[in-house]
Amino acid sequence: EGVESQGASGEGTRLTWADAIGAAIEVRRLDDADALVALLAERPRGLVPPLLRAELARARALIAWVRDEPDGVEPGLRSAIDELAALGYPFWLARAQIDLAAWLTERGRSSEAASLVDEAAGTLERLGAAPALARARRVMAPEAEPATP
Repeated sequence: EGVESQGASGEGTRLTWADAIGAAIEVRRLDDADALVALLAERPRGLVPPLLRAELARARALIAWVRDEPDGVEPGLRSAIDELAALGYPFWLARAQIDLAAWLTERGRSSEAASLVDEAAGTLERLGAAPALARARRVMAPEAEPATP
């Protein structure tokens, strides 16, 4: 409703869309996640704010991860990371870095993941973002609860 009533540039949409995607993925309601992606993907590029374009790449990558479609995961997350870094959005950048680090770790590429987690954890500590920081720490402690999306 928010996207339809406020548009993709509305503050409510910008603040909640990525969390709505995350919730749909968390409970494995991938049809709902696809519908949320379509809300933005079908709009002209100029009508989707840069933050949501970056989050759209992240969302598509996370959906691909859950669907076990590995070809879409790493490129999508790296694209999101590049876009979020260019925009200067530290919290959202850290979340995408943690996602990529978790994916790399899951594939036995922990050495590649370490720098991503370190950078993300430093950012999240500075921001006081405890829940996201806890997830970052779980990525490098695989014996703990999983850090997958």
